[in-house]
Amino acid sequence: MKKTVRQKSTETPFDVREGRVMVSLGPLAPNKYCTYRCPFCYVNTDFLSYASMTVTEIVEWLRGIEDSFDLIYVSGDTDSFAPPRADIGLDLLTALTEFRRDLLFTTRAVLTERQLERLASIRLALSNVGKLLIGCVSVAQLTHPHLEPPPVPPPVLRLQQLRRFHELRLASVLV
Repeated sequence: MKKTVRQKSTETPFDVREGRVMVSLGPLAPNKYCTYRCPFCYVNTDFLSYASMTVTEIVEWLRGIEDSFDLIYVSGDTDSFAPPRADIGLDLLTALTEFRRDLLFTTRAVLTERQLERLASIRLALSNVGKLLIGCVSVAQLTHPHLEPPPVPPPVLRLQQLRRFHELRLASVLV
């Protein structure tokens, strides 16, 4: 059965509600949301796909609705930090610091030390204006690996990354 990808309207390419805006880099391609193919992923249902936009386009769009949100959540229909886009996801977080809002992101990716250092810099920039960088690491299963098949990194590595988030003074959440 072929899945139909439905795009959100171009007027509101992302979810904005209750003081929060949820953005993402969008699908990698039509019918391919990210490099992970988790069997329980909600985007494999009738989830409305977000627009595929560049970091610059996302920031420009957010500038037009800046009064609508206190929190920017980077997640949505894809893992914006999964290979091959981890650095672009970090570019997005860096660019979003201009809004001086709390930033929250969720990932299953395991970042390199260089990428973790970038997160530490983003956290410091936000901390300097009284805001948080909240890093959420998704670990759905420890005992049933088939529910998180490769290329999703092993849960133990993701839990170690959660510890690194904490060491880097990010607000860290296991989801």
